[in-house]
Amino acid sequence: EFSNLPPTNLPSKILNQAAIVLFHSHDVRLHDNVALQMASHHKHVIPVFLWSKKEQGPWGVRGCLEVVLKDALCNLDKKLEQYNLKLVCREGEDSSTMLRDICSECAAGAVYWNKEHTTESRIREEKYRTVLQEIDVQSIECQSSLLYDPLSPSLAAGFHGGHWGTLMPFKRTCEKQLGMPRRPILRADTFFMLERMKGPNEWPASKDVEGLNIAMINGNEEWDKPILDRFPMSEDDAVANMNTFFQHGFAKYERDRSRADIDWSTSKLSAHLRIGSLSPNELYYKIEDSNLDYNDRKTFSRRLIWRDLAYFHLNSFPMMRDTSIRLHYEQTEWLSGEEEDARFNAWKTGNTGYPLVDSGMRELWKTGWMTQSVRMVVASFLVEYLRVNWVRGARWFHYTLVDADSAINSMMWQNAGRSGIDQWNFIMSPRPPPSKYLHPPLMMRKQEQGSWKQRRIGDVFGGAKF
Repeated sequence: EFSNLPPTNLPSKILNQAAIVLFHSHDVRLHDNVALQMASHHKHVIPVFLWSKKEQGPWGVRGCLEVVLKDALCNLDKKLEQYNLKLVCREGEDSSTMLRDICSECAAGAVYWNKEHTTESRIREEKYRTVLQEIDVQSIECQSSLLYDPLSPSLAAGFHGGHWGTLMPFKRTCEKQLGMPRRPILRADTFFMLERMKGPNEWPASKDVEGLNIAMINGNEEWDKPILDRFPMSEDDAVANMNTFFQHGFAKYERDRSRADIDWSTSKLSAHLRIGSLSPNELYYKIEDSNLDYNDRKTFSRRLIWRDLAYFHLNSFPMMRDTSIRLHYEQTEWLSGEEEDARFNAWKTGNTGYPLVDSGMRELWKTGWMTQSVRMVVASFLVEYLRVNWVRGARWFHYTLVDADSAINSMMWQNAGRSGIDQWNFIMSPRPPPSKYLHPPLMMRKQEQGSWKQRRIGDVFGGAKF
């Protein structure tokens, strides 16, 4: 029996009315979707996706992200059909106006959604609350895209737990104040919930997902195909990806995560986490419930905390996507004019002459993907060697990455540009060292000579430590 409790303080009269569940670009799934679970107690449930290109702005869904979002929505609609439900899609300039209209058409008693935690989404969600209050419809906001709500942690006076904006103090604060992350419901419970869920007697008008102005491919080049070949975006694909990584890469992640030359050195789950076709809570407990020792699983587990930390930063510094967090770094003298454009264009098209940088940037353009270690190399190259403002790199990544996340992306670019909370104190080299070993043994100090053969160049490759 599905045991999730209905929302508190809602009278039975409202539960007997239809509930609208809003899907966005960060929660495109049925399993462990808190808003959907809460709405499931209503007599009728109407899944809705409202699309406004205008509301996306420069840091919303653009470029490559549009491709995987559209695929995820198509697959979500197909999944809903298995339970005699459908995804109602509307398109316009103002999503709050669309929401008002659909509530009136369906005589909805409540609207549920999962918070997106971005600067733009807070403005949009405030408009939703205002509109719904005007028409006497309940609004219920949930949290399903992160392990913790970034608004929840608080710093008490006299905090001495380390640098508040870095990973481990943030992790410890969340666990102390909020407890461990919520465990997801069982997949069997999701199945039973959907089996019992009923749509309205008459469905409201809807556009097909394919008819929405998302990832409209013009011309003869099907540039979306390599992206979808590599990253098909559905819940089933997400689970298959996760299971394959746990079978082939998870046990070696602690050792191999910086390797760009082997398969499954990283999970490739970031796109599914960004779109929401995979629950971060499900992934977190698959890690924690594994039989790996803590020291062999800790780094991968902490990657999910990094996501939350990035949104904590974005909440604290809403302008961080294009303005230095450390404001005095706004005075940095970056290259400008024609020379800046020439260098930036060479970088983004993979024509710098440095093979590691160029292969990474060409892979990004073709497939929407680059492993994290190579992302760090190309970011460092743009900022430190080409002297181009990190904001231009952040914007290009946001347009071309399949997992484009404006909080995580800007946090890492801020650090690369030395203006972030956890600013880099190193430079990533764009080329490998000239030989297999750092130096001949006779040129080493005596205390080093005993273990020099164990000091593989791969241990420091990419760092300015040699």
